[in-house]
Amino acid sequence: FAGDADFNPAIQVTSGEGYGAGVHVGFVAFTGYTAGFAASFENFVFKVKGDAGNLAAFEVKFIENGDTGQVYNLGT
Repeated sequence: FAGDADFNPAIQVTSGEGYGAGVHVGFVAFTGYTAGFAASFENFVFKVKGDAGNLAAFEVKFIENGDTGQVYNLGT
């Protein structure tokens, strides 16, 4: 996706209601990276856009030898 002036190139993920009406969920997975692949990065940036009234939370998960993640509350 190249339509974002601040982040280009970017990956666009559109949410859907596959878990039930009114429950918008979007997923993206990056596979094949080894542990520590981003250790040299100064920033690892995610941008969440959409209707502010419908954006409740954003979760980043790292799954390898256990499941670790961080939930960011977008309502605050």
